[in-house]
Amino acid sequence: MLSLSDGGLGDVSFNGQDEANTKDIGMLWPQFLEWLSKDRPNLGSFLSQAQVVSSSTSSIDLKYSPICSFPYKEITKRHNREQIKQLMHQFVGSVVEIRINLDNKVSEKQEQNYFINKSNMLSNINNEIEREPIIQNILDIFDGEIID
Repeated sequence: MLSLSDGGLGDVSFNGQDEANTKDIGMLWPQFLEWLSKDRPNLGSFLSQAQVVSSSTSSIDLKYSPICSFPYKEITKRHNREQIKQLMHQFVGSVVEIRINLDNKVSEKQEQNYFINKSNMLSNINNEIEREPIIQNILDIFDGEIID
């Protein structure tokens, strides 16, 4: 488990800060992700793949599925943790404890759905490639065929 709760940041103002201080962080999470994605799209993208497990006015627990181990590894790098902590403080106006976990249990159905979705995506890409006129010209010129 990872915790991002060290304080020490200066005062930063944000529109709606008083309202944010009294709201559950989980309720503000979608707005935070949108705000974060404008300045740091990579962090916003990685954090958007986590699920909010629980939250309060001063903390939030996030969980990544095992399939999302890459975003989890990126978010848990020291420099990214520090930036998230600072940006959350800036957004909310107070120190927020952020706990991030990687769920090591994946259901068989989740894993199966993941691979089905990936295979469908590859199939769609192959179909798109085959329909491209330039690909058809190359296949005609070289008397070739696309094999899987």
